[in-house]
Amino acid sequence: MIKQKQHIDQNDDLSLEKLLQISELSFNTKTGSMALEDLVLTFTYLRSSNFYGYQSVDLIPNGANIDVTINNVKE
Repeated sequence: MIKQKQHIDQNDDLSLEKLLQISELSFNTKTGSMALEDLVLTFTYLRSSNFYGYQSVDLIPNGANIDVTINNVKE
């Protein structure tokens, strides 16, 4: 998806169409296609064990409150 977005961004033949094409990017699943935003991801790592003594870690500042979107997915 990141490569698709970069390809659209680098295409100088597109102008106003870029934003539309980027907003329509999706990926295929067994049940159909879905947008990245449908996954409801944030920039938070949730560990699978109590061994490390913390419940989650923000991958970027305030990451638990920032949704992953097509515009920031590269981060």
